[in-house]
Amino acid sequence: MATEPQGQHTGPSSESRVGRRGPREIRPLGVTPGFLGSAQGSVLLELGRTRVLCAANLVEGVPGWRRGSREGWLTAEYSLLPSSTQERTPREAVRGRQDGRTVEIQRLIGRSLRTVTDLGALGERTLYVDCDVIEADGGTRCAAVSGGYLALHLALMKAVDEGRLRSLPLQTRWRLSAWEWWAACLCWIWSTRRIRRPTWI
Repeated sequence: MATEPQGQHTGPSSESRVGRRGPREIRPLGVTPGFLGSAQGSVLLELGRTRVLCAANLVEGVPGWRRGSREGWLTAEYSLLPSSTQERTPREAVRGRQDGRTVEIQRLIGRSLRTVTDLGALGERTLYVDCDVIEADGGTRCAAVSGGYLALHLALMKAVDEGRLRSLPLQTRWRLSAWEWWAACLCWIWSTRRIRRPTWI
């Protein structure tokens, strides 16, 4: 009887995966910056059939418990649109409360982005990062964190250009230029060729 060679794994067959992807194939990734004209920073991130719209805005003022600290704050919101799932998801505003999953994902996004943001450099301002899932086909957490960061980066760049901030308030070890972030995205998705050239480049 034939046996599998030592140290080799065939992995799942392409027939067993949605979209007939091979075991080592990632889902196609698309990034559309500036998707919303009304937001200071926005990105539509597509990961396979998962699509998440992320927007970031820098607003004057901080929560009451933060006043007088001379530091800013960052908060994130996450939601599934009703038709983003195969079975309709009721709007949480209609139900009158958020479920545990939503709360935990919001905390994950907020904590992840606060880790790389210099809140002291914001002054008493609040960064709002909104992540709305247009279509959910798995990986919405990762898509929201990644898209949220890109939207945050764009919003902060705009604030610097407008003179609201002196410099980009991101932690030094994570601070990359917009071109470096685009290069990183391109390296990740070089085989999909789905990144869209924004009008401002």
